[in-house]
Parts: sequence; C-alpha cells; structure tokens
Amino acid sequence: MAQRHRGHARAAWESAAAPVHVTARVPALGSVLRRGAALSVLALGAVQAITLGQTLVLARLLTPAEVGAFAAGTSLGLVLMVFAEGALTQALIQRDGDVRDAADTVFWATLAGAVLAALAVLAAAPLVADLFGDPAAGAVAAASAGALVLHSLTHVPEALMQRRLDFRRRIVVDPIGAVVFAGVAVAMAAAGWGVWALVVAQYAMVTACVLAGWVLSGWRPGRGRPSVRLWWALARYGFPLVLGSFVERGRDALEIAVVGRALDASAVGNYRYGRRIAVLPATVVVEAGGFVLFPAFARLAGDPERIRAAFLQALTWIWFLALPVAAVLVACGEPLAVLLLGEPWRGAGVVLTAMAGFGLGQAVTAVTTEVLKGVGRSARINWMTGAGLVSGVGLLVVLVPWGLPGVGLAVSGGALVVALTGLAMVRTVVGVSGRELTGRMLPAAAAAVVALLAVGFLERAVVHADTWSVPVGLGLVAAETLLLGGIYLAALHVVAPGLARTVGDGHGHGGDVRTRPERLLILGYHNVESTWFWPNRPGAGIATFARQMRVLDRIANVVPLDDALDALAAGRPLPPRAVALTFDDGYRDNLELAAPVLRGYGMPATIYLVPGFLSGEQHAWWERLGWAVGGARARRLRLNGHELELGEDGNACVPSRPP
Repeated sequence: MAQRHRGHARAAWESAAAPVHVTARVPALGSVLRRGAALSVLALGAVQAITLGQTLVLARLLTPAEVGAFAAGTSLGLVLMVFAEGALTQALIQRDGDVRDAADTVFWATLAGAVLAALAVLAAAPLVADLFGDPAAGAVAAASAGALVLHSLTHVPEALMQRRLDFRRRIVVDPIGAVVFAGVAVAMAAAGWGVWALVVAQYAMVTACVLAGWVLSGWRPGRGRPSVRLWWALARYGFPLVLGSFVERGRDALEIAVVGRALDASAVGNYRYGRRIAVLPATVVVEAGGFVLFPAFARLAGDPERIRAAFLQALTWIWFLALPVAAVLVACGEPLAVLLLGEPWRGAGVVLTAMAGFGLGQAVTAVTTEVLKGVGRSARINWMTGAGLVSGVGLLVVLVPWGLPGVGLAVSGGALVVALTGLAMVRTVVGVSGRELTGRMLPAAAAAVVALLAVGFLERAVVHADTWSVPVGLGLVAAETLLLGGIYLAALHVVAPGLARTVGDGHGHGGDVRTRPERLLILGYHNVESTWFWPNRPGAGIATFARQMRVLDRIANVVPLDDALDALAAGRPLPPRAVALTFDDGYRDNLELAAPVLRGYGMPATIYLVPGFLSGEQHAWWERLGWAVGGARARRLRLNGHELELGEDGNACVPSRPP
C-alpha cells in the first residue's frame, strides 16, 4: 500500500488530467458530540455522586460552623483565581493558529497571575477573619493560598485536551480529583482534624489533577515561544469571559460574606451545603453540555443554518432536563436535606428549596454563553454579566432580611435574569425569533408546574418524608420524584406532543463520523496558491488551506504518512479520525505558504518532489498543453470526435515561454 501510494504520487504529473486539488469533506460533528456528551455525562455523574457521598459523610463528621469557616476562608481565593486564569484558556481553545506559542504564553501568564493572587490572599487573611468574625476563616485563607499556584498548572493541559475534543479530562482527571478530595477529607475529618481536613484535601486534589492532566495531555512548556503580543490578543478575547466569571465568583463571595456577617458561621455552612446539593443535578447537564458545545459551536461558526439548528436543539434538551429537577427541589428539597445531612442541617434544606431556580438559569446560560463564545461574539456576554451583577446584588440586598430563604431566592432570581438576558443576546446572533424560543420552552415549563403542584401538595399534606426513618424517608422522596417525572412527561405529551420527538431527535446536525482504527484519510494537495495555469484571486488558496487546517486541528488527528502506513501494515490501530497530508510536485508555495500554517498547528506532512520540476528541465504536461493552446492560431480543435472551442483571447493569459 505504501509503495503504491508513493508511486502514484510521484507520477501524478504524468497520469492526471489536471493538478489534483482536494477539498476535504470534513466529517460531521453529530457522532463525536453525542459520544462526548455521553462520556461527559457519565463522568460528571460519577464525580457528582462522589461529591454527594463526601458531603453526606462530612456532614456527620463536621459541624456547620467548620464547613462555614472553610467556605469563608476560600471565597476570596476563588474570586482571585478568575483573574489569575483570565479566561486565557478559553482563548487558547478558540485560537486558530500559533497554538504552541499560545500554549506557552497562557502557561506563564496564568502562573504569574496565580502567584500574585496567592500573595494577595495572604495579605488579606486578617481582613477575612475580621469580616466573618472568625479567626479560623482567616487562617484557612492564608493556608489555602498556595493551592492557587498549584491550580494554575492545570489550565493549559486541560484546555488543549478540550480543544481537540479529548474527553479524558472529564472521564479521568475530574474523577481522580473527586476521589482524592473525598478520601483525604473524610479520613482526616474522622481523625479529628476539623476544618483543616478540608484544607489538606484541597491540596491533595489539586496535586492529583495536575499530575493526571500533564500525563494525559502530553504537553510540556518550552515547545513554543511566549510573547506579549500573543498574550494581549488572547486577553482581548478573554476579557468579556473573565469579567463574567469575576462577577459570578464575586457574587458568590458576596453572598457568603453577607450570610456570615448578618447571621453566623453556621449559617454559612448551611448555605454552602444547601447550595452544593442544589447545583449537583444541574452541573451534570450544564458542564457536560458546555464541555462539548463550545468547541462544537466554534467549528460551526461559519455555517449559520447549522449554528441555529444546533442552538435550538441544545436549548431544548437542557431545558427539558432541568425543569423536572427544579420541580423536585421545590417539592422535596427541605425533607431531602434533613434526611441526607441530619436535623442540624435543616437550614441547608431551606436554601436547597429556595435555589431551585438557580439550576434553570444556569442551564439556559450554559447554552447561550457557549454559542456566543463559539461564534466569536463573546463581547455580548458583558450584557449578561451586567444583568447578573445588578440583579444579584439588588435582590440580595432586598431579600437578605428573610435570612437563608431570602439569600436562596436572590440567587435563583439573579440566575434567571442572566438566562433571559442571554437569550436576548443570542437571538440576533443565531437568527431565532421570540416565538421560536417560547415554543421550545413554554410547554415544558407548563408541564413542570403541573407536576410540581401535584407532588408538592402530596408531600406537604400527606407524606412528610422527613418525619420517617432515613431509609423509608429516602424511599418516599424517590417515589415522589418518579411520580413527578411521570406527571411531567404526561402533561408534556398533552400540551406539546411534538416536543418529545424534537428532544429525541439526535440527527440533523452532521451525521456520522467514522472512527474505525483501521481507517486513514489521506488529503493530497499540489499547489496551494493560484498559478498562471490555474488562476484565482490572490490569497484565496492559502485562505482556504488555512481554514481546512483549522478544521482538521479541531476534529482530527493529523499523523505522519509513513507512521500511519507502517501501523496499518503491522495491524496496529490508528488514532481516531486519523488524517495524513501530502503535497505533490514540490511547488514553491508548499514551503513558503503551507509550511508556516502546518508549523503553527504542529502538523506533519509529506512532500513528493520531482527533480526535473525543481531544476526546470521538465514541465508538467498541463503546462506544456497550456503553452500549446496559447500559441495556437486555430480557434477550434477536434479531439476524439469532439470539437473544442479554444477562444480568441487565450493567448492573453498564457506565457509564451516557460516561466
């Protein structure tokens, strides 16, 4: 096979009727994204199950005040971590070229930012203690500062894996971190370490994630050249994203500060665990979808119809899944928290119920944010950020006199305002109308309200699950959840019978992607830019080539041809979506134009040279034919029984002698 391909490549100028310009038909995203979403959901489900189990055990080993001290002490670090990362990883995922240089730039920039953030946390530790009136909170802040520096080492490896749709970050790295944190925290809490069990577990988790990410990604710093110019370009892209993340983290820290200042450390602990349980179900849907949607939308950025269809499909799916979860939290949130955590944590149940709207808002925001980032309209996220800041702070100030329920309602209201703002921002970008959005979202919402009213009345008037023993009470909550789901689906079938078919339709966005380990796609090129014989507008060829390489970088694994052929001959598997690149005849633009593009993506290619062409002693048959046609005086030519029009002005574009 190898010899046959090489022979055909070398003789292409003798046997072909024209230079071979291959336009690659890029495999569609459908199969890859469904596989990625499935793997991400499974991995995230495992992580959230571990987190939930850890929360349940720690609730029996630690007091609400100890959990509150950890939440208060780490809140400032979480805010400053946003500045340390600066959304540069998102810019790296979206970057078209100079990937190696961009990766090194992001690595050193985020490391430097993390060091500055750690120093700021150390300096502010006494202020944290004064704000919360708890010396333990200040000590935790100072002790956890170093974790910011460690965490910065995970950014580039994880971004590069996400960029190439490598789902091992979700299915390997995240579960490792969850297992390490849970194991260390539970073991040390059982040994009586109190809040310090959580601090040590945090360091252990970050260290494990760093090691796993670096091993799996295969990336090491020093392979590219960092530059201030690249940093500025990446930072400009990431500014709207970092602003949004800063406002979100800042709002979280403000909520903790308000609860701790107005109430006490125990209230902070209840808020922390109530919020954690509230976001668990939504996280599986939101993060799994977001992990896949951003690179998918980025790839579809040049296809408005596919972007529109993909957005509506993603929004329908996430909204359909998030609604019954929110309804269950409203109906059964408080008894569920009491059964899982114990009576001292009833306040967490109050927060859990009040925060039911948070998951809905986050679900919609995940889709709108990813599509805006993917199509390069991230500046519009600033409007969502502003809406979240104004509504979140305003609602918190108004509702905090109500205590923990007021804080939970403020969080839910702010998330829903951000979601509505995101839909308004996306409408003109993807070309959907308000009627279309309403048609996708309103029927499911109505069905969820019907299910909530029925099950909520049953729980409060009849069941009272938290008055039973833990096993029986959990069984009753599970039964109520199943009942709510059944009523939801039945009501949805009545109000919108076609919506279930829409949700279940997994096709229409690309078809299948063949990833058999014995399949190799070879893309063969001749010249990249136009020549005198194959004219085109200047720059069109290299622009098309660069666009094709950008797509390949996102969805394929470009491998050296010789290595791939040897692997096939030996029966060894190839990477998924393996592609080899070849160039025939040794055109000058292969070196001057194509090579820099390939170098920017780190892609190998094979170039077949024809000695006679390089020395000018031989010319391709199509060039000789062109000169013959250009020098002909006849306007017509009979060839194999066919009469061909040569035209009157053919000489104008044909050189009279070899160039």
